[in-house]
Amino acid sequence: MSSTNKTEMGFNQWSLADKPTMEDFNADNALTEQLLGERYTKAEIDQKIRGADAVPTSLILNNYLYINQRGQSSYTITSDKWTYFADRWRAKTASGTATITRNPKGRWDIPTGVTVQQVVETNQSNYYKNRTAVHGSIINGKFIIEPFTITGPVFYEHTFDYAAELAYADVILGETMTQALPITTWKDQFWCQRYYHPVYAHIPGSPVLANQTSFFHATPIEMRVTPVFIGTTQLVDLNWTKKVTDYTLKIIKNYNYIRFDTIKSDGLGITTANLIPQGALDAEIYD
Repeated sequence: MSSTNKTEMGFNQWSLADKPTMEDFNADNALTEQLLGERYTKAEIDQKIRGADAVPTSLILNNYLYINQRGQSSYTITSDKWTYFADRWRAKTASGTATITRNPKGRWDIPTGVTVQQVVETNQSNYYKNRTAVHGSIINGKFIIEPFTITGPVFYEHTFDYAAELAYADVILGETMTQALPITTWKDQFWCQRYYHPVYAHIPGSPVLANQTSFFHATPIEMRVTPVFIGTTQLVDLNWTKKVTDYTLKIIKNYNYIRFDTIKSDGLGITTANLIPQGALDAEIYD
């Protein structure tokens, strides 16, 4: 039987003499759902059940577009290919060319007709396929959300119908998003180097053979695929007195290090050399 004592909100207040049944507990549960439904949405109730300090997990990297390892303050975007600007973020125009610029506030000014995307690896997209998710963006200082269903590797996409400032772009699972997530630059910086890794290194002391010499450079994390080296390299003897000018460079990925194979034929008689690569290893997704 239900308790003869009730709380101010109508719940049973049991005493030792009461003998509650399942129907009594169900009545309390129904009252709980009614009261919560009057005050909160389903998404807000789920959030409170998970805990007041629960924070949704971002499904992408560099959501504040703060990491910019390529180091440019502006990027020329074309219609024939995707061009990366901030780490993991790529863009393309509807036609012609346009310039994306980083403004003094550290945000990105996006011209009219530019589409901005973040694409994840196929195995990640397969894991979340057909799940309900939400795009959250801060555009011209306004926080906006766009619910969608994950169907493939393009997790975030927004086409700018007008020129605007992009300060934040993110994706979380669920039906809604109430605010921008906290910034996690230190973690994202690490993972971004799976796709793009600047190299300004002196890789010393490898014996030089007439046909092939291998140098090894450790990377913070295993790169997605064998990267393309963008930049310049020099091959100099151990005493820094002779520079090898006739050689080709090949790169091989082995887990968390990169092997530079130099094939030389200049016959300078160098026995041990230094490799000086200055540029970046690019393993981004361009398809």
